[in-house]
Amino acid sequence: MASTESELLQNLCEICQLVKPKYKCPACSMRTCSAACSKRHKEQTSCTGTVDPTKFLKREELVGSIHNFNRDYNFLQRVGRQIHVAVNDLEDKLPKNKRRGPGMRQNKFKKRKQDNGKDYIVRSGVKIHQLPDGMSRAANNKTGWIGKKDNYFGWTIDWVIWKDAATSTVKVGHAVPEESILEEVVKKRVLQNDDTSDLPIRYFLSKVPAPANKPALIELDGKSTLKNNLNEKTVIEYPVIHIILFDGLPKDYEIYQEEESDSSDDSSSSDDSSSDDSSSDNDDKEDDNKAGEDTTDQVNNESKPDDDSSDDEPPEESSSKQD
Repeated sequence: MASTESELLQNLCEICQLVKPKYKCPACSMRTCSAACSKRHKEQTSCTGTVDPTKFLKREELVGSIHNFNRDYNFLQRVGRQIHVAVNDLEDKLPKNKRRGPGMRQNKFKKRKQDNGKDYIVRSGVKIHQLPDGMSRAANNKTGWIGKKDNYFGWTIDWVIWKDAATSTVKVGHAVPEESILEEVVKKRVLQNDDTSDLPIRYFLSKVPAPANKPALIELDGKSTLKNNLNEKTVIEYPVIHIILFDGLPKDYEIYQEEESDSSDDSSSSDDSSSDDSSSDNDDKEDDNKAGEDTTDQVNNESKPDDDSSDDEPPEESSSKQD
C-alpha cells in the first residue's frame, strides 16, 4: 500500500498534491499543475524559474539534451537582441539635455567622408570623428547651432588647465561661440576666479591621431578666433584645449610641428644636390686632366724622331761610301 501511495503522489502536483502536473520548472524541474502552484513554488523555494546559462553541466547532460547543448548559443542570441534593441532606442530614451546637438547629429542628410576606413564630417574646416551613440563622450557632445534668436554655432570643449607639469584639472564648456577670441573665452569662462595676470598663459590643442604613450600638442594663437585656430585640425567629437600656466610642457607631452618634416626634406635635398654638384665638378676635373694628359702625350710623340727612319739611314750612307 505504501508503494502505491508514493507512486500516486509522484504523479500529482508537488505543491497541492491534488491534480496531475501540467508544467515543469525549467530551473529546478519541479512539476506543478497551475500558475498559482508555480507562483507558490517560486515563493517557497526562492526559485527564479529561468535556466542559469552559467550553471555547470556534465558532458552526458549536454549530449543528452539538445536544449542544454544549445543553451550557450541561445544565451548569446538573447544578449545580442537586447543590445540591438538598446542601441536603436537609445536616442529616444536619452533625456533632451543629454542628446547630441542638432548641428552634429548623425543623420542621412549629413555628408560624410572616410579617412583610413573611419567616417568623419567636416564643419568650418574641422575634421570631426564621431563616436558611436551611447559612449560618454558622444553623449556629452552638445556642439551645434545654439538658440533661434542668437543663431550661432557653439562648440563643446574640454578645457585642461595645467598649473605645473604633473597637475591638471578638466572643465567642460558648452556653447562656446566659434567666432569668439580664444584668450577672452578662457578668461571669462574658465579662469574667471583665478588670478593669472602674472602667469605666462599658452594654449594648445590635442593632436588627433597621436600615440597614447606619446601625446602631442598643437600650439594655438590666443589672439585669434576659435574658428581660425581649429581650421584644418582633427578632433574626436569636440576639441580638447590645454591651458598651460607655467614655462615648459606637461609631462610626456611634446609639441607637434608640421613644418619640421618639410624643412628636413628641403635640407636633405639641398645636401644631395650639393653633393651631386661637387661630384659632377670632380668628374669634370678628372676628364680635363685626362684630356690634358692625352694632348701632352700626343705632343711628345710628335717631337720624338721616328725610330724606323733612324734605322734605315745608316745603310744608305754605307752604300754611298762603297760607291
